Amino acid sequence: MKNISSYNTDILSFMKLKSVTGHLGFDPAILSESLRKLGFDKIHYEQCFEVQKEIVPGGTKKFPIFLLVAFK
Repeated sequence: MKNISSYNTDILSFMKLKSVTGHLGFDPAILSESLRKLGFDKIHYEQCFEVQKEIVPGGTKKFPIFLLVAFK
């Protein structure tokens, strides 16, 4: 099994940008398709937790935490 960080993908390039202070999230279907194109299979995605974070004073938002496993 290989670590996705060893592959040069648009997602990893985006995450390395110093000007980025956050992101709009990941679409599991798009992420899975990107992995398929890199030769991964047996792709399994599951939301396993949710974090509630204050985004403005008095306001909160829930953010899903997921696990994505793929084999090559």
